[in-house]
Amino acid sequence: FLFVLSRSFRGVTFNKYIMKGDFSVREIEIGAVYRHFKGNYYKVEDIAKHSETGEIYVVYRQMYGDESLWIRPLNMFLEKTDKEKYPDAAQEYRFERQ
Repeated sequence: FLFVLSRSFRGVTFNKYIMKGDFSVREIEIGAVYRHFKGNYYKVEDIAKHSETGEIYVVYRQMYGDESLWIRPLNMFLEKTDKEKYPDAAQEYRFERQ
């Protein structure tokens, strides 16, 4: 379940994409910086929709190296860190807003 919260400030519109499921609410803010549980930082550029499946993706830019763009399914971007696979991960979620 996904909905959008928009607000304007001095002529600029800011969108928050909020996903509700599994008894939790997580949000993504366009332009915000997120830390991956492995330590690198990424800036969310936009939200995109797959033309064939309708699946929602997060478009984000790595803030190191070549600053390339990446996409990841929204539910994966918002999911909890797999503690069985990464038992030493300090973050609760795969990506956390900074």
